[in-house]
Amino acid sequence: MISFSRRQILGAGTALLTGVSGCTGADGDRGTDTATATERSYERSVSDPAARTVRNVDGAPAVRSSARSTDEVMLGTPARPADERWTVSNSDERDALEFSGATSGADAARTFAAETDLSEATLLIHQYYVKTCETRRLDRLEWGAAEQGPEGAVAIELAYERTELDGDCEGDGLGPIEATLFRIPDEVGLVTRFGYTA
Repeated sequence: MISFSRRQILGAGTALLTGVSGCTGADGDRGTDTATATERSYERSVSDPAARTVRNVDGAPAVRSSARSTDEVMLGTPARPADERWTVSNSDERDALEFSGATSGADAARTFAAETDLSEATLLIHQYYVKTCETRRLDRLEWGAAEQGPEGAVAIELAYERTELDGDCEGDGLGPIEATLFRIPDEVGLVTRFGYTA
């Protein structure tokens, strides 16, 4: 049997109490969570940001731009659906947006884009597959300086809330395509990191 000295036992007890006190507040409440080494913290964030969503039920892009290359069919698989995103930072890029592929939400999205003051904000389009029986609403936007890349590079993180629609989900394949348009109240250059949860 292994025996421990009194000093070893007291040292272990002190370490244990120190660890516990670091996880609680003065009155025993749980402390505030902080970012771990694997999590990214952002300098700026917006909850429930202004956004518009367009949808194409036929699986073709809901938004296109003549100023960039957008495939007629976004390439993906049921296990790993494709998504794409791009920024709009000047009037020429905004005028190049086309909503003819949208089967719903086109007028609201077109107005939203037109009313965006590009001298104070950057418009971002995020296009992705959804299930037939769901839609997404942008719940949170976070952004800040990218940890890698050229000076001025930006990292963006989105959090979506899923909403179920009436009807059954059809199979496990690629479904309709939605595109969310939202404003970042900042001048955004190169986006080198982009992530989202849904």
